[in-house]
Amino acid sequence: MYYEGERHYRPILNLKAAAGSRGGYCIPCNIGYCEERGHRCSNKCPRCNNVPSCEQLEVNVISVIQFCENCGRVINITKEHECGVSFCKICSSLKPRNHLCFMQPLSREGRSSDDESVGDSPAIVRENECDNTNASDQEHQKGRTASVFYDCETRQNESMNGTEIKIHVPTLCIAQQICDSCAEVHDLSQHCRWCGAHEFVFRRDPVGEFVECVTRPTKNFTRIICIAHNAKAFDAQFIFRFIVGNHSGLEPKVILNGTKIIVLTVGRTKFIDSINYMPMRLSELPKAFGLPDTCDKGIFPHLFNIRENQTYVGPLPDVDYYAPETMQPEERERFLAWHAEMTRQNTVFDFQREIVTYCRTDVNILRRACLSFRKIFLEHGNVCPFAECTTIASTCMRVFRKNFLRKEEIDIIPTGGYRMNDNQLTEGMLILKEREIGRRIIHAGHGREYRLTEGMLVDGYYECENAGETQRYVLQFHGCFFHGCPTCYRINRDEKIGQNSKDTLDARYERTIATTWRVRCGHIVMEKWECAFDEEMHADREVREFVEKHPMIQIAPLDPRDAFFGERTGNIVTRYAVEGNEKIRYVDVCSLYPYILKTGVFPIKHPDIFVGDECSVLIGEAPNFNFDRVTGLVRCCVLPPRDLFHPVSHPWEIIILALSHMLRNIFSICLRSRRTIGT
Repeated sequence: MYYEGERHYRPILNLKAAAGSRGGYCIPCNIGYCEERGHRCSNKCPRCNNVPSCEQLEVNVISVIQFCENCGRVINITKEHECGVSFCKICSSLKPRNHLCFMQPLSREGRSSDDESVGDSPAIVRENECDNTNASDQEHQKGRTASVFYDCETRQNESMNGTEIKIHVPTLCIAQQICDSCAEVHDLSQHCRWCGAHEFVFRRDPVGEFVECVTRPTKNFTRIICIAHNAKAFDAQFIFRFIVGNHSGLEPKVILNGTKIIVLTVGRTKFIDSINYMPMRLSELPKAFGLPDTCDKGIFPHLFNIRENQTYVGPLPDVDYYAPETMQPEERERFLAWHAEMTRQNTVFDFQREIVTYCRTDVNILRRACLSFRKIFLEHGNVCPFAECTTIASTCMRVFRKNFLRKEEIDIIPTGGYRMNDNQLTEGMLILKEREIGRRIIHAGHGREYRLTEGMLVDGYYECENAGETQRYVLQFHGCFFHGCPTCYRINRDEKIGQNSKDTLDARYERTIATTWRVRCGHIVMEKWECAFDEEMHADREVREFVEKHPMIQIAPLDPRDAFFGERTGNIVTRYAVEGNEKIRYVDVCSLYPYILKTGVFPIKHPDIFVGDECSVLIGEAPNFNFDRVTGLVRCCVLPPRDLFHPVSHPWEIIILALSHMLRNIFSICLRSRRTIGT
């Protein structure tokens, strides 16, 4: 832009600002506009709305997008298409639509792009060298993660809304920031090229200033992870209250466990709790990680932290302000001895100096322990627990998936198990149909619903040969309410159902008709409405009894997760008074759960489902069952021995891990009681 008075050209860095437009600037038309709809560009393509206009106006949608004649899906003919295959988000690859998913291994090449390796060259430099960066340094800072360790100190003498309930009010917050380049340097007085100053002390508005500091825009880091000990029940609660209650404009995303905050995410800043990784007291961390050069956690009179004492300088506060009743016996003895010695020496207590020292010591312990914890996982598992996970459990699972898991080894159990997991009311109709045609039908009772190549789930499916051609049959069972039966629901069919304004009985019925029309392309469809099937069941007693007594209806589906529950705990005598020289002892039995996890054998991959008479092919007839041919889980009933010292008052079915011949069971008293209660 040329300024005639100055006789000088200045570059236009922003066309919107130069044109005085809040919406945008159209270069072909050389005009600014406030809204996109407020300007009609003469050079816009009438087909794709691109600017400038496309030159391929002869290409239309029909020549690119078409229906596949085999599977009926909408496809782009310019791309390769395979019928019955789609992209699975769990497997992260193209898979058949009827496939079952497996837990996927993670790449061992390295962590995500926002996690740098530990072996970076130190970037600790002097103050006057902070700006001496080169091209390689600028490239290296991309994707860098900063870790901020913080702790809040509070006073708790203020009441909530005039009640007797006391609340915590933060009076101090100290934060220490490090990155991968300066993680190995413990002297925080040195400056880091990326972090700058390492320590921040917030006094005036501790929580607000801290949140503003860690959420501020920065070019050096793409992600900031804030860590505090017991943050989920203490420190993170103040942060969440500030973000929500002060209309800061920040949008928090929270993962809760009850009222405890597991993860709090604000933009690119994540707040997590170190106690989810290291479930121990902060004072125990130096010993746990072998940090002899770290100062022990000090002692501070938290009850002395009130508004009137913020500038106190004088004798040591009384013992009661330290709450010795909350300490462990050994800790209390050491404290009383220390307090007596400090009082004898007439030690001067400077409140501001002591609270800053105490808080800084806590943050130092937390920082050193977390960095040691992080280094162990990075060296042995190539996993950063704080950047990639949220708990110690998820960290261990990530190490396993990245270093030990093989492809298609551990299956992902479908939601609800392998049988009856789709909540269908189709069992009776499909059982009768199987008896009628004399062949097995694929449906949820035998495993899962069948998914057609078009991607639609159907209640039942089978194939048969007729005159040399394969005929594909689809069986659909329509629940009257969920499919909008026009016979059962004749009025108010256009009223919305629930909170969805577009969901009505008419809409459900139209979707059912449309789905049936699509399935008829290449399949023979047999439909049955719920009301019609109920009438048949009531009219024919033999059919009703056959369905009700069928093993697929009577026997509850086996859920593999049930095999991890069990064992028995209980006492013989609730209270016993010792007489004379008697001694009370207890016997501890090695817990089966960790023992089996360590030494046992587990089945892998997805199982084949056998129900009722199908099981006889594998294990024979009662009472001569033979589980040698079974590799997997078996659900069955077992009668208890008659000489049990602890009889069980309720029946239970057991799950046998047949591969390792180990039982998990709860017995019933007798067969009659089991059948009477009917589990």
